[in-house]
Amino acid sequence: KFLPDAELIPFLSRLQEECVLSGDLEGLLITGLDSEEACNLLQQHIDRTGDIQTASLAAVCTSPSRRTGDSRPFQWLEIYRQLLDGWRLWEERAMLDIELRAVLNIRPHQALPWVTSGRGKEGASASAFSEVSDSPQVFLRCNFCQQSFAPFASAKTQMRLSRTRNVTSSKPRPTSCPNCRKPLPRCSVTLLP
Repeated sequence: KFLPDAELIPFLSRLQEECVLSGDLEGLLITGLDSEEACNLLQQHIDRTGDIQTASLAAVCTSPSRRTGDSRPFQWLEIYRQLLDGWRLWEERAMLDIELRAVLNIRPHQALPWVTSGRGKEGASASAFSEVSDSPQVFLRCNFCQQSFAPFASAKTQMRLSRTRNVTSSKPRPTSCPNCRKPLPRCSVTLLP
């Protein structure tokens, strides 16, 4: 059975609207992945199911925010990256970041456009593609609180570390997490912090 063109367009429009309102992922066949309707559909799917992974991976494949100017795909990706970190799935997170760099044509030494110091920018936008900064790609992470930290990041941390400075070393060595103050793991060979 087929519909004439005069009936097909309104039918597809109505079907698209129903899919967007219900968050039905099959509607992506009608909306495509790089449209405003696709972002609305994926957002409705997240709101209905809490499935941030599907929306994030769809955003990785198409980077719809480049075309639509919508910041939601950046937010989904950052939430998903933080979720993977929270679950200690660092290898999967690294693979996601590698794929993001390939899709977005970002050089390996550059930070992801919406990420600064390991944390996402609130309200990141598509214009963030032009605001790429060179930030470190390796971060220390506490085994207890899962917060990344740089021992020399803040003056408060530097002061705390200067009080526990080793006499034989010219550089302070942190012995505890600056966020939760739990001890850092010791070297299994030397038993030094």
